[in-house]
Amino acid sequence: TSREEDHYRLRPIQSGNSFQRLDLAFANGVLSEMVILDSFGQLTAFQLKDVKPSAAIAVSEFQFIPPEGTDVFFNE
Repeated sequence: TSREEDHYRLRPIQSGNSFQRLDLAFANGVLSEMVILDSFGQLTAFQLKDVKPSAAIAVSEFQFIPPEGTDVFFNE
């Protein structure tokens, strides 16, 4: 089978961030890999397998409870 791959490298606009770059790889339009180079020069890589982008996920599956003192902004 043919596999179309796209790669993107994201860098912060401003200096002083916690990472130097974020590399994203997409296989056939689906995120397949993320690589982060942090400000200490350490690489962290994530490979995603068996991603089902069209799978429906119920909103009830997600729950976020912000830590006390966290400012939360909603964009409606």
